[in-house]
Amino acid sequence: RIPDGEELDVERNRTWYLAVGNTYSAVTMDIGHGIHVPEYSNINETGTMTDGTKTQGEYNYGIDETAVLDNVIKMKDYIRHLDVDFYALQDMDVASTRSYMINQYEEMNEALSRYSRVAARYHHTQYLVYPFDNPIGLINNDIVTYSRYKTTYGFRQQLPIQTTFTSRVAAIDNGFSATFMPINGSDG
Repeated sequence: RIPDGEELDVERNRTWYLAVGNTYSAVTMDIGHGIHVPEYSNINETGTMTDGTKTQGEYNYGIDETAVLDNVIKMKDYIRHLDVDFYALQDMDVASTRSYMINQYEEMNEALSRYSRVAARYHHTQYLVYPFDNPIGLINNDIVTYSRYKTTYGFRQQLPIQTTFTSRVAAIDNGFSATFMPINGSDG
């Protein structure tokens, strides 16, 4: 497991400070590993249609490498044009079997090259053997905060996992990040 309280690097830090009384804009987006297209349904998800029909997902992986890359490029183009102060992006696969090893983190960094960034490993497992008939495999997935403003530091905190053998076979090292920014005119 990744240790608790791991201090995160601030890359491409900005020099502008937040200020009390100003208005700022932010966007949060779940990149969804780049694998969610209309034809895709996650094998771990179930649901009920409005007509009462029960559904069960079919896939562990993106439909194919081209579909994943197309999805990531569309998301990259979309966020590039939003022009907000902060982005909080999650579920960006860096090196994961399910998304054909496409480095989504680098793709989003290209789109947001004028922002500082703090990245943390969101999900991680060396090899997820679940489901047993078609294992998900290697997962390295990030959560990233991008900012137009100076960032002091960030850290990653792990989330608990169950420790029974059967739970650990399907366990992913999950975590979240906290990012701190100084504010001119504040007490903190």
